[in-house]
Amino acid sequence: MEIRPAEHLWGKTVSETEDALLEETDPKARVACIGPSGERLVKMASIMNDKHRAAGRSGVGAVMGSKNLKAVVIRGTQKVELAEAKQMRDLCRTVRQEVIADVKKGSSLHEYGTAYVPIVTNELGILPTYNFQTGVFEDVEGITGVVLTEKYLIQPKPCFGCPIACGRHTRVEGPEIYSGEGEGPEYETIAALGSACGIGDMAAITKANYLCNDLGMDTISVGMTISCAMEMVEKGILPADDVGRPLRFGDAEAVLDLIRQMAYREGFGDLLAEGSYRLAEKYEHPEFSITAKKQEFPGYDPRGSKGMGLLYATSNVGASHMAGDLAYMEVFGTPKKLDPLTLERKPWYIKHFEDLFTVIDAAGLCVFLSIRYLCDADYEVAPTRMAEVLSLATGADYTAESLMQAGDRIYTLERMFLIRAGFTGADDTLPKRMLEEPLPEGPAKGHVVELDVMLPEFYQLRGWDEDGVPTDAKLEELGLARQSL
Repeated sequence: MEIRPAEHLWGKTVSETEDALLEETDPKARVACIGPSGERLVKMASIMNDKHRAAGRSGVGAVMGSKNLKAVVIRGTQKVELAEAKQMRDLCRTVRQEVIADVKKGSSLHEYGTAYVPIVTNELGILPTYNFQTGVFEDVEGITGVVLTEKYLIQPKPCFGCPIACGRHTRVEGPEIYSGEGEGPEYETIAALGSACGIGDMAAITKANYLCNDLGMDTISVGMTISCAMEMVEKGILPADDVGRPLRFGDAEAVLDLIRQMAYREGFGDLLAEGSYRLAEKYEHPEFSITAKKQEFPGYDPRGSKGMGLLYATSNVGASHMAGDLAYMEVFGTPKKLDPLTLERKPWYIKHFEDLFTVIDAAGLCVFLSIRYLCDADYEVAPTRMAEVLSLATGADYTAESLMQAGDRIYTLERMFLIRAGFTGADDTLPKRMLEEPLPEGPAKGHVVELDVMLPEFYQLRGWDEDGVPTDAKLEELGLARQSL
């Protein structure tokens, strides 16, 4: 291991940084780095690897920037030893054959990547539109996977050995203001930088995605922060003079300009770089920030997907679908369909999915494959096959039950960290819009999130008291000691 000075890299974009480091070290190495936004401690700065892949949420890029750490470069040369190599190969072959069979039957994820999702969420009335003022976007046909595939796709971009190949290698050749090449956009980017900002042009969204990647920023928080500013300008709360330009929903050129300003903390971008909550709070209207624990919502309006509302409120990292994405069942019916508008058993499912996703993260597995192929397709979504995979890889004797307990332990430990940092049960909440302003149209018209009904049951299932603090009995059950936390 070696620590090297990075003065010559400071200020460079993600692509410039990676190109320079591969030339200096080893062209077969892999790079994780930050862009200009991470250097400037932008609240939604990402850690980027392979130029286009992001550890995107919660401002982890700003953490690297605060340490004056520009990049980490690694080249692995040793063989990965498996405890039961033959059995693992056989299991992987079986799973791969199942995936290939599903792809051959027709897979929207394979054909369009996650860009197929806007049509689904729009039909359900939960596509974030105009800063979550509604869940139906009149220009949705312009931001679908069909448009991305027919106009801009060069080729699918799979992770190693994956037949689904949901990644997209794309190119926009014109108009010039939108031209570029890279990966994406994914669904969350389309929702945040598209419908949430009132933009129905896939070329503009794709360019905004390229910019965020190269400058090293989370597309979700960037788009939702700009959409918050757009609503406040249109409602006369935020003066256009403060922005430095006119700002209205649908203004794609303004979005591109503001992305650059955010990354470099220039002009109004310096305030946008703090995120939508601090922006709205500055103008004394925090209710226009659609956040939980000050992190911007991803692409599912929880008024029409009630379990997602409970997830956003209770997630340890703030609003995040990847902390326990019950949209798999509420929206996509995978592995089974749940009524998105009912409250029945939603606290149980969210607790279960939070623990399950914690295990998936800790094991470094793909969520798409894990939910579809490594969990039982029964009502309880047990990770039986996942336990088998981890047992064959490590030699440990995992079961579905022991994995779920491990997820519970990790999640509870994270919660205790938050409590020690000053968070309380009062932080397990949602914006006023989600709790008091019903969706105005679509299948979920008239619905809000009944968080007050679901939260007490969720606390009880987790073994937390009425203030959201894990009880001594729960800590003992999980082998955690309060005094050490």
